[in-house]
Amino acid sequence: MATPLQTGSCFSRGTDLQNPQKQFRRPCDVTVVVKDGKEFDTHGHVLSEASPFFEKLLGSEMRERKERKIRLEMLTEQIWGKILSFIYSGTVQIHNEQDARDLISMADYFLIKQLKNIAGEFLAQNLETSNCISTYHFAEKYRCEELLFDTKRFILRNFSTIATTEDFSNMSSKEVEMWISSDETNIQAEEDVFKVILRWIMRNRKERKQYFYELFRHVRLAYVSVTYLRKVIATSNLVRDNRKCLRLVKDAIKKSKKSHRPSVWPRKSLETPLITVCVDKRIFSYFPRQDKWSRLGESKPPCSIIFSSRGQLYFVNQVYHKLLRYDSFSHRWTTLPYNEKKSMRQVYISSKDEIFALMIDDRISCLGCISLRSSRALESTEHEEIQHPPRCGKSHLSSVMRYRPEINLWQETSSFDLGSRDGICFVASEKFVYLIGGHIRGANKILTDVDRFDFTRNSWSKAADMWEPRHCPYGAALHGKVYITDNGGYDLENFTFKRTCEVYSEATDEWHFVANMTIPRSRHGSMLCVDEKICVLDDYFKSMSYLGIKIHCYDPDKDEWQEQTDHKIPVKRGYSVGSTTHYSLHTCATSIFQPGQRLASESSTTTFDKFKCLIM
Repeated sequence: MATPLQTGSCFSRGTDLQNPQKQFRRPCDVTVVVKDGKEFDTHGHVLSEASPFFEKLLGSEMRERKERKIRLEMLTEQIWGKILSFIYSGTVQIHNEQDARDLISMADYFLIKQLKNIAGEFLAQNLETSNCISTYHFAEKYRCEELLFDTKRFILRNFSTIATTEDFSNMSSKEVEMWISSDETNIQAEEDVFKVILRWIMRNRKERKQYFYELFRHVRLAYVSVTYLRKVIATSNLVRDNRKCLRLVKDAIKKSKKSHRPSVWPRKSLETPLITVCVDKRIFSYFPRQDKWSRLGESKPPCSIIFSSRGQLYFVNQVYHKLLRYDSFSHRWTTLPYNEKKSMRQVYISSKDEIFALMIDDRISCLGCISLRSSRALESTEHEEIQHPPRCGKSHLSSVMRYRPEINLWQETSSFDLGSRDGICFVASEKFVYLIGGHIRGANKILTDVDRFDFTRNSWSKAADMWEPRHCPYGAALHGKVYITDNGGYDLENFTFKRTCEVYSEATDEWHFVANMTIPRSRHGSMLCVDEKICVLDDYFKSMSYLGIKIHCYDPDKDEWQEQTDHKIPVKRGYSVGSTTHYSLHTCATSIFQPGQRLASESSTTTFDKFKCLIM
């Protein structure tokens, strides 16, 4: 049952709606007439401030300006009362789905964006399998971006159940194709997609048979068991009567015998997510669904960046100019040359699995900085050299580079100048890469600034500033939202440790605070998106020979952080400065699939048990 939603907004003035004249100490000057002739006395300047529609109407030469009377006879007394309540007080009570839909349609008409978002939030909170498809179409009609995103995610997550509903059976072929083609479609086995197609076709076989191939080609046959391919799919009349479909089935059976690497990637629900942790020369993997750790292969040269794409892990060693690639399908390591002179800071994997990286032309590649660093080292202690590496003071251009793995080539797509801005957090979402926070060198000024680069348009733009300035924060993106935290970072202005967290919505261009972190400051911590969760990795020493790794995950429904695991990793002591032990730690979130097996026919536990023999 839908529950009433009452919320506030930037319009809040604490007004007495029963007597607006008394609150504003001035008489009402505009009358609004709704359905059945019901009249509401209002203030023109209040309506204009809240809505561009009323601002234009009352500022034009139309009769409403002269008569000071606005007729809105398509509105009921109840809905206009709710809209007026929001305009004056910033609060609105929504009791049911119809209330929310009426408010969205009218808020869209009057251009009251905040009210539209609040009503959309109500619909998102009350999504069910029976109303999600109609809500999705409604959100499309009124361009409710956040509601559209939430509804699409709900449908994809509950696809197996929703595919059996009446609303789904009445979809067009193009709509069905959209849902079954998605990587995000949540299914127990790839065979389920074939069953969904059959059920939709058989609802009206005579008219829908013509669309069978267009839908069938989206079944990822490489992840269907050979037995099911032969006994069920290949024997289906719809398949046998279509040469192109039958050819796809025969090719899938033939390739399964040769253990070919599939040309299409499995759906995310059929993958096994993991976090890869590189500690100096050792590589470990954590499987969150099984809460188990494993070691990946033999010792490898230390890396400075880890990233993953299409089942392959990449380890960048910028000191020795090497790029190591691990293929989870064949369990093979490949060593490739890495000739870039710029310092790689962040890698971005697009929704199309394209690989981009942010390269900073800093002291690593600057001859002037290297010269300064070398001369300074002769005059200072080792500790000073590590803590205060000198710079040449010049401005160095940074670049967005695209990686083409088939030829191992990095190509520049855009360049920019960070100037004296340092300590920035780079976060990549599906569409953008964000440059968040940081400080101005030499000015002791911490920033709230947020800039972003759009890969699709190859352009830069400003995003809304954070509420708090942040230096060297952690960040990650999930479902159109960017999460940021200092994880105990030091506030240079107030000389305190901060653990506050904020979340940014791409749909509304707004930041909001969420629950504070509870774990202590970490030297090499990071924030990751893994298995549809935001996780923070925290490291600390359990003893002189064991490194502790804690992983905390954020639950947006409960608005709280929960500890996922606390694991100890054996490490050799590195060189020391004073009492501090130095080590290199890098992380990456990715997913794998079982080579030579059909993930669709196995549980996640079985997949892990069979895969771990390769990575122990």
